[in-house]
Amino acid sequence: MDLMERLRASLVLVHWEGDAPTSLHGNGPDHFRATGHQTTRDTTEVTCKLCLTLLAREAGAS
Repeated sequence: MDLMERLRASLVLVHWEGDAPTSLHGNGPDHFRATGHQTTRDTTEVTCKLCLTLLAREAGAS
């Protein structure tokens, strides 16, 4: 694996797949999987900044 491939692999975002409105930045979980991104229902695995922001707002609202 060359340097660019390693960099691309490290940039794979993990999006929240749950009640968060994933359609704001894609067409839902199927879109993310089709583009090589990952989804999770475990909040500790999320790396997408938008998903993290939405989760934090949701937690602050309750």
